[in-house]
Amino acid sequence: MKTFFHQFLKFLRFPLRIAAMIPILMSLLWDYQTFEGLMAAVIGGALGVVVGEIVGNSKLRKRAIIIFAIFGCFLFHFLAKKLTYYSWPSELLGPTKVLRLHALIQGGGFCFSIVGSLRALALRSNVFFALEFWLMAFACAFAFAPHRDGAEMSPMWLNDYAWENGYEPHLILGVVGGVLAFTLMVLTLLEKAKRLPVATVLLPLFVIGVFFYLDPSKVGSDEPPENELEKLMEELYAQGDQESSGGGQGGSGSNEDSLQQPDPQQSSTSQGKSLPVAVVLLKNDFTPPSDYFYLRQENLSEFNGIRLGQVMDRNIPYDNFRGFPAREDTIPLAAPPYDRQTVKGEVRLLAYHTSPFGIESIVKYAPAVNPRPTTFVRSYAFESSAVAIDYEDMFTYTAGNSEWSDAEWEHYLKTPDDPRYKALAEEIKATLPPEYQDNAFAKAVKVKLYLDDNTKYTQRIDHSWASDPTASYLFGPQNQFIGYCVHTAHAAAFLWRELGIPSRIGVGYAVEGDRIRGDGIVVNNGDAHAWPELYLDEVGWVALDISPGENLDEESPLADEDRMDSLIELARDVENTTFRQPIDWTAFWAKWRPIITLWSKLILMFILAVHYGFKIYRQIRIFWKTTPLFLYIASIDKLSQVGVRRLYGESRESFAKRLSSSLPSFAIITNGHLEDFFSNNSVNANTLQTAYTQFNSELQQTVPWWRRVLGVLNPFSFYGSK
Repeated sequence: MKTFFHQFLKFLRFPLRIAAMIPILMSLLWDYQTFEGLMAAVIGGALGVVVGEIVGNSKLRKRAIIIFAIFGCFLFHFLAKKLTYYSWPSELLGPTKVLRLHALIQGGGFCFSIVGSLRALALRSNVFFALEFWLMAFACAFAFAPHRDGAEMSPMWLNDYAWENGYEPHLILGVVGGVLAFTLMVLTLLEKAKRLPVATVLLPLFVIGVFFYLDPSKVGSDEPPENELEKLMEELYAQGDQESSGGGQGGSGSNEDSLQQPDPQQSSTSQGKSLPVAVVLLKNDFTPPSDYFYLRQENLSEFNGIRLGQVMDRNIPYDNFRGFPAREDTIPLAAPPYDRQTVKGEVRLLAYHTSPFGIESIVKYAPAVNPRPTTFVRSYAFESSAVAIDYEDMFTYTAGNSEWSDAEWEHYLKTPDDPRYKALAEEIKATLPPEYQDNAFAKAVKVKLYLDDNTKYTQRIDHSWASDPTASYLFGPQNQFIGYCVHTAHAAAFLWRELGIPSRIGVGYAVEGDRIRGDGIVVNNGDAHAWPELYLDEVGWVALDISPGENLDEESPLADEDRMDSLIELARDVENTTFRQPIDWTAFWAKWRPIITLWSKLILMFILAVHYGFKIYRQIRIFWKTTPLFLYIASIDKLSQVGVRRLYGESRESFAKRLSSSLPSFAIITNGHLEDFFSNNSVNANTLQTAYTQFNSELQQTVPWWRRVLGVLNPFSFYGSK
């Protein structure tokens, strides 16, 4: 019974590892692969586990497994690349099918090669077992990386499911991560332990118990501040709730005669004062037409059936940065340069962010000097393209870009299937004078004013119970027109799209224009916002925000203005601090690359020359000094060249006996060497020389020529001689 139970536990390795591989591969690839590529990666990883187990228990050598893994990765990469390089596959199958096939080959092939080779090598070596374990553990942790500091970036399909069913995405991820961690632990014990310890049952119960009494988000350090700057920041943050997080803003009031924008001071999720998360220093004058600085961090334009999300289609340009580049980087500006103004500035981040933001459309990013690393977590410079004309001048422009492809038009006009959106959009349009009913910007403004008049702002209603939260906000039956910025932004975008106006949602911060103090703007967590944007030809993306007519939430005051001034002063560069300047890696590499390359080549040539010289010396010294020891060393060197080596713990006599069927002369050389070394008997040198000559002949007949050639070319082969 014990044997059966033990074998059953060992068998569990297969389904458990395959089950663990699915979420691990998905967490690694969900931001970089299409759905087809993701499924191919999952299937390839599952097959890799099965094949790896078979190969790992076969007689195939480790070197061969590594070579096959490298060759497999290269082969699949080559096939996928050539598939999109030539035009005939697209002409034969169509561009869409070719791209899907590219994702299938690349995703499935890579995962199959890497997972299969790692599984096989892990069965052979503890080193590769540890490598496989930590790679899987890293993949588990990687799933949480986009969600740190409450920034739920990906995967959107998981977030959508959670929000739709009233769950917190962090809770689902925590459960998935806990299950994966427990699975990894069980897999390790099943492969390395003879029995299943009781700890495997008690540990998850202990972890669950800890989470009942401990909130990891509130674990911090109570160490005293190190300097006056730290004291200032401590006093500043002491004014508010340090666990607050911005969640969209709304204004109060509505005016048919103006394009009134929302007031972020009207709401905040903080129960105290809004807390600063960044300082923006402008390098040139800029006055936004809306009297609000829109600091866009990302844009959402791809309709996924429920809401708008980040662009996943490679044919649609994404004009925001994904993550922080290590060096200066640019984004090609899709909009024409006229009717827009270049805005330059620097940002000092007080809290961690997932990607940079700038004034409207950021087109250039570069790391910048951090004047006070103990205060700011990151510093960067940006160059943005912002709308430079007033709203009154936008009525003469048409919607969309005349140079867009059909796919781009379809992307920015896609809406839910619910016919009520179209009916409401046409109803709002009908209230315009006849001469303005074909004017794109007039229709957009009318939709904005309609939402302004009807919306009651609150963050206490999220419509997450509905299959379509935006429809629930617009049409009821519960809490109709009650919501926050995410609902109003989606409502405006969908209604604009129904009227033929390309639109999307901008996400970031909205800061009131009169909050600028000199050249500095303090951005608070309460300024976090989502707003609708429409595209006008020759202007580009324009933020046309919704200002709810009534605010149901309590106002949250800003932090003390004097302290905001102090924070802006802290953000400015300190003079005469050239030692803080970031390294210009381009200039550094241009200067040192020739020197580094030359010395690398010289060192490599020296290493190879020394090894080749020593290897040749061990072979040719028998020509001027024939001794049993030198003949034996020359023989085992040639065996090592072709991969034939003495096993760990195997004696020289046993080694020679193992090879006696194919290399009988090697036994004569071995016995002669041992007799000469361990006794005073003289050994006939001519006999050993004849045996060495016969050994070379036997080696040529036994080992293929290509293997002997590779052995000769390997300068390090003699390290395997023993």
